[in-house]
Amino acid sequence: MRTFLIAAATTALLAASPAPAAWAEDSLRDKVIGTWKLISWESLRSNGEVVNVWMGLHPTGVIMYQPNGYMAVQIMADPRPTFADNPATTPPSYEELRNAFFGYYAYWGRYSINNTGDGVVHDVQASERPGEVGLKYPRSVSIDGAKLVITTPAYKASLLLPGHIRERAQIREDEELVNRLTWQRAE
Repeated sequence: MRTFLIAAATTALLAASPAPAAWAEDSLRDKVIGTWKLISWESLRSNGEVVNVWMGLHPTGVIMYQPNGYMAVQIMADPRPTFADNPATTPPSYEELRNAFFGYYAYWGRYSINNTGDGVVHDVQASERPGEVGLKYPRSVSIDGAKLVITTPAYKASLLLPGHIRERAQIREDEELVNRLTWQRAE
C-alpha cells in the first residue's frame, strides 16, 4: 500500500508540474522540423530598404531540420550561372567559376534551439565555403502557419559581400545589413 501511495503522489506531482520546453507540443524545435522551400532571400538595410544582393529576385532552395538534430541548406541563384561550354571538355573561365561559386550556397551540420527559445543555432560541419566549417550561426526564427522566417544578425557588408556584389548593389563597405530568408513548408 505504501508503494502505491508513493507512486500515486509522484504521478500527481509530475502531472501538476509544467513540462520542460523541449517536451511542449508547440516548441520551436517541433515547429521547425521538416523540409522548407525558399520563397525569398532579402538583405535589409538599417532603414528597412530591401536589396536582393545575394541570390537575385527569385532564388530557389531548401532547408531541412531533422528530428535527430541535423540540418542542411542549399540555395541556388536566380538566374543560375552557367558555363558557355561543357566543363568536362572545356575549362570554364575565371569569371564563370566565380559566378557559379557565388550563385550557389550550401552547408550542413547540427542545429539547436537557442537559450531564449526563439531561434536556432546552426553548427556548420561541412560547407561549400571552407571557412564556414566549425562556425556557429545564430538565427532568429518566426513561424506563421506554413511560413518560416529566418533572420541573421546584422553584419558589415565588407566582411561578407564580395566587392563585385557590393558595387552592383551600391552598398558601402561599412554598411550593416540583415538577411531575412522566408521559407514555405514543403508538402
